Amino acid sequence: MSTITPIQITVTFTDDDLDAEELDAEARNLLHQMYELEEVKAQLLEDTKPPAGSKSAGSAIVGVLTAEVSLSNARKAIDFLHDRLYRKPIELEVEREYLGDKKRLKLKVNDSSELGAVIEQAKKFLEL
Repeated sequence: MSTITPIQITVTFTDDDLDAEELDAEARNLLHQMYELEEVKAQLLEDTKPPAGSKSAGSAIVGVLTAEVSLSNARKAIDFLHDRLYRKPIELEVEREYLGDKKRLKLKVNDSSELGAVIEQAKKFLEL
């Protein structure tokens, strides 16, 4: 029985200059690039509670992608995101659980000068 569960990584594109279609394209582009990584299960985040009256049940939330990775591949996945998200305003959320203790780190990147620091914080967060 394993005491370490997979790491959850969520990327939300937050560029105010992009419309919903462009945010969706950013998320889909990153999703396709993440298929290159080993042992990564990536998908667009599904809206499990669509607004009342909405006819699209289970549709993806615009501009949001989630990935599940093993602890051994988490640092590689974070480095991968660093290389691909340069100059993109995003929110990065990393969640891990160890011995029943669930922790979540949520960081916002507004410009490229902040990305390196955010990536380093995410890596430190992954250390057990």
